[in-house]
Amino acid sequence: MKIVRPVLHVALFLVSGSLLAGCDKLKEVDSKVAASQQEITDLKAEVASSNRAIAALKSEIADVRAKMTNLEAGRKGEANNDQRQSLSSEEIAGLKQAVAQCVTRVRASAPAGNEQFYTGFDAYYNPASGRVMNNVQYNGQVPALYAFNKCMASQGFPLS
Repeated sequence: MKIVRPVLHVALFLVSGSLLAGCDKLKEVDSKVAASQQEITDLKAEVASSNRAIAALKSEIADVRAKMTNLEAGRKGEANNDQRQSLSSEEIAGLKQAVAQCVTRVRASAPAGNEQFYTGFDAYYNPASGRVMNNVQYNGQVPALYAFNKCMASQGFPLS
């Protein structure tokens, strides 16, 4: 019994040392897990903050686009309004008559071999935009457009 007791003490000492060492390791692992969880929480907070900043930037970009569109439309509208306001109903009637006469002249002045560029030409006055519109962009009738612009200028309505 005298030998068993010291052996039991040594065994108990070794087992308790192992358990305490295991507890220390467990505490170390727990602290690392807690630190990792805190890092994850911090990263999630940063992501949420970044997402809010991105949303704010997208909203700001949309506002700038809307303002630019309004400015561009305002400039175009101002130019068109000025043009429309500067013409009286008699002047508009004269402009429409000049457009009709010039379209007729252009169609009649088709040189041999290039009839297609002249006979298909058309133009009209658009009161909504205050501009004389033509179909050159659709048919590529550049010589006819030159003749039309020249005719309109000679009648007192330069288009360029």
